[in-house]
Amino acid sequence: MGENGRIDFRLKKNRLLRKELFIKSNFTCQACGWTPGFIENYDGKYAPIVWINHKTISLEVDHILPLSRGGKSVKRNLQPLCSICNNKKRAARCG
Repeated sequence: MGENGRIDFRLKKNRLLRKELFIKSNFTCQACGWTPGFIENYDGKYAPIVWINHKTISLEVDHILPLSRGGKSVKRNLQPLCSICNNKKRAARCG
């Protein structure tokens, strides 16, 4: 929320972009093909989450070119990845 209880425009824009990205990809990780299966009441605020072997796996929005390397939050630089693939990508960048 922004000042005076108004929703921040950037936050609303990011939610819509996130929802559009997930729908366009059919809620599928672009690295491994994982999908959480049937999704009910997706409203764009939260990623679908599944518990597997006591671990939370969610579909996340990944910046193909990271913000720290000059990437932008635009459609062509975003992809949905499951949390496992996103963590592997992050670890490869840091290691």
